[in-house]
Amino acid sequence: MVAAAILSITSCTFDPNAKPSRPATNEHSFGIDEYDEDAIEDYMSGLKGVVQFLSATQTADSVVIMQGQMLLGLALGQMKTAKIEIEIWPYAARNKAWQIKGSRMQKYNELVREESARVLSDPSYSTELKTIIKSIKLITKESLLAK
Repeated sequence: MVAAAILSITSCTFDPNAKPSRPATNEHSFGIDEYDEDAIEDYMSGLKGVVQFLSATQTADSVVIMQGQMLLGLALGQMKTAKIEIEIWPYAARNKAWQIKGSRMQKYNELVREESARVLSDPSYSTELKTIIKSIKLITKESLLAK
C-alpha cells in the first residue's frame, strides 16, 4: 500500500512555478489515477492471508495464535483498503474482475466462512480473536456487481 501511495505521488508532474496559495487550474497539470487497478490483487492477497491464518489456528497453541493476530490484522487491513478502492471502480471493470477472479474469490470466501465458523464455535479461542473474525467483510459477486 505504501508503495502504491509513493507511485501515485511520483506519477504526478510538479510545476515549480505554481503559486501555492492558488488552486490548480488548467495552467498546472497533474495526473491522478481514476482507480487503483491493483486493488483486486491486493484484496486477493489479503484474503489468502486470512485463510492461511485461520487454517493455521487448527494446530497452533494460544501463544502462537496471539502473535499471529497481528498478521491477521495486516491481512484484514489490506482487504479493507482494497475493498474501498474496488467499490469505486466502474461497473465494467468490476464485472471483468469478477469474470477473471470470481471463481477463486468464491472458493477463498468459502474457506474463510468454514474456518471462521470453526473458530467461532470453539470456546478455547479468545473473545478478541472472535471479534476480529466477526468483522471480516468479504467481497461477493452481489457486492462487487452492485450498481
